[in-house]
Amino acid sequence: MKNASKARRHGIDPSPIDIPALCREYRCTYAELRTILGPDPDRADPDRIREYFDKKEETRMSGIQGGLSQARIANLIQFVDAHLGKGLQVPQMAAQVSLSAFHFSRAFAASFGTPPHRYLTARRIEEAKRLLATTDTPIAEIARRVGYRTQAHFTGVFKQNTQTTPGTYRKQHRETASREAPVSATC
Repeated sequence: MKNASKARRHGIDPSPIDIPALCREYRCTYAELRTILGPDPDRADPDRIREYFDKKEETRMSGIQGGLSQARIANLIQFVDAHLGKGLQVPQMAAQVSLSAFHFSRAFAASFGTPPHRYLTARRIEEAKRLLATTDTPIAEIARRVGYRTQAHFTGVFKQNTQTTPGTYRKQHRETASREAPVSATC
């Protein structure tokens, strides 16, 4: 009682600290909380506890919010471009930058603004568009080169992303290219 009235005079809440409730609120272990509270939990400062966990959360999130370093991003882009046609998957991309698939996916999304699988699909479609517009390579071969096992699967993904089939895309872009080509004068 004597300590409670003294605490009130100094503006400190004298009520005992509910350790299980704090563990739930801050998602920490009892042992971790006890080290913060010290030997006398009743004298712990609640603001100090909040400050500790706010800093801890900020530190934990800073690695995710910052995403991948510029060196890792450059390494990853080069790796993806070099392995586009080899059935590349997220775990392989994560291993390339020495992260677990889970942490890689979060850091990748923070850096690129899209999940790794969507980025990979977009890169495949962009490369396929380039090949369709500039080469006479059969569509089945283009599908294989950009990482799809079958032309049917490639066509479905291509249409879903571009609202047109690969054959139609090729035809439209060949017509556009032929109209834009300069006419040579014959003498």
